[in-house]
Amino acid sequence: MASRPSSRPVPRPARHVIRVLIIDDDESFLRLTSRRLVRSGMIAFEATSWADAIPHLRHPIDVCLLDLNLISLNGARLCELLKRAHKELKVILFSAEDSAVLSESARKAGADGHVSKSSEHHQLCDAITGVVLGRPRPSTA
Repeated sequence: MASRPSSRPVPRPARHVIRVLIIDDDESFLRLTSRRLVRSGMIAFEATSWADAIPHLRHPIDVCLLDLNLISLNGARLCELLKRAHKELKVILFSAEDSAVLSESARKAGADGHVSKSSEHHQLCDAITGVVLGRPRPSTA
């Protein structure tokens, strides 16, 4: 007896929502970036310092958007610490610094990417998505 195709739709796998931890001591920029990422369909967690970020790291985070020039701890140094403690965590350094400085800092710290704070929102989202999916993306600095 031949089986008949089911008339029920095949369930689609749930879309993975990207979870982003933003660490930036500039609170207004932090809030603005967070709101924009949420409007783009991501989940954003906010921290203004390394100490504020620790509780968020106890939960699954796909990517950390990390300010290079944190007051409490240099972002490049924090990137190194994060990559050592959370091997699967992707880190993108971002800053208003000159692109050459940002690029070199990201490379030395082992960051997965870097983005200028002056980048367009779609460039930031593309960089985050690309890093999470493992696609090499040109960094926007």
